[in-house]
Amino acid sequence: RLTLIAHQSTLGNTPRHFALDPTGTWLLAENQDSHTVAVFRVDPKTGRLTPTDPVLAVPSPVAAVFVPVR
Repeated sequence: RLTLIAHQSTLGNTPRHFALDPTGTWLLAENQDSHTVAVFRVDPKTGRLTPTDPVLAVPSPVAAVFVPVR
């Protein structure tokens, strides 16, 4: 069950998509109009997000997909 614990800026303009990695450790936020992807660490106990540095410059970010490594 999801519960609101806080609001977090995506550190950019016009958030278009977000993706949570399969381990639940990382969240990526893709910002369409600022052409950036922000990376956040997810606290395993509280679910709170902590931004990591730097915000990544990515032309036209649309979506992120985590692909399993074999």
